[in-house]
Amino acid sequence: MVARLSEALAAAEREPSEFSALYADAVRLVTVVRRLSIEGHASALKQQQTTATTGLPKWRLKLVCDHVTAHLGEKVTLTDMAAAARLSRMHFAALFLRSTGMRPHQYLLQRRIAAAQELLQDANQPIIQIAIQVGFQTQAHFTTVFKKITGVTPAKWREMVMPQGSHPDQFGSGVVS
Repeated sequence: MVARLSEALAAAEREPSEFSALYADAVRLVTVVRRLSIEGHASALKQQQTTATTGLPKWRLKLVCDHVTAHLGEKVTLTDMAAAARLSRMHFAALFLRSTGMRPHQYLLQRRIAAAQELLQDANQPIIQIAIQVGFQTQAHFTTVFKKITGVTPAKWREMVMPQGSHPDQFGSGVVS
């Protein structure tokens, strides 16, 4: 299209008439607008492709991580995480996967388990309380996810990291004799 506009401009300049200068200016303006439109579209496309291949910008990823940390004990949905990143759910999920190598839900579960590991070091806190505190609805689901991620149950993990004789029974009521 730019080539055809250039030909029209050359023709207008070759055959001067009463309106040829005005016509030439209009063709020049259309040519410039067309080129800018093409370059702008190409630039926007390149930026989209770069984001798509690299994943979330660091600042968006930080917003999501901060949101998850702040709401760890609550129900955190994909919609919540996407809203924190200021993106649509599907776009966020795809970019998050590229950025971290894991799905948003996997990240959420890993963060919950990491927080639980910190809390499990307190021998006086019952496992059920920790499960609820980090956002699980039941101890059974917590134990299943914990074992899947760490390879051992929460009780076994606590036994492994706590000095011998300092861990409570399963109800957190004291040291087992």
